[in-house]
Amino acid sequence: MLAVVTFIQHFMPYLQDEFVLRTDHGSLQWLQSFKDVDGQWTRWQHKLQRFRFKVTHRPGRRHGNADSLSRTVCKQYGRDDEGLLNDGQRDSCGINSIQFTDGDSAKEQQQNDPDIAPLLVAKQSWHCYQSNK
Repeated sequence: MLAVVTFIQHFMPYLQDEFVLRTDHGSLQWLQSFKDVDGQWTRWQHKLQRFRFKVTHRPGRRHGNADSLSRTVCKQYGRDDEGLLNDGQRDSCGINSIQFTDGDSAKEQQQNDPDIAPLLVAKQSWHCYQSNK
């Protein structure tokens, strides 16, 4: 529940309309229906009352896009379901990465990039403006 409250507070500007909160924590649906709660639960429910959302439960094993920390594969303990989605399908999307050999190379590539270079110039000019105040 703390994760839900923290998420909603962080993304508050984007959650003005009704949204669906999909979680593998099935008891969140049950906790929303509590009427006489005390302490922390009351404060959390009060914070969540401002938003229009529906909690839906999806079992953890059906979350193909769950974060890697909660779905780590550990073959030595019998888990070998790496990359499996629902019904034994394999996940087809990979992870792309950019590797730089040193920091100067990255800085040079950023300065030569037509999209990033103007941002770097604006950042530098803002820093100079702030220093002169």
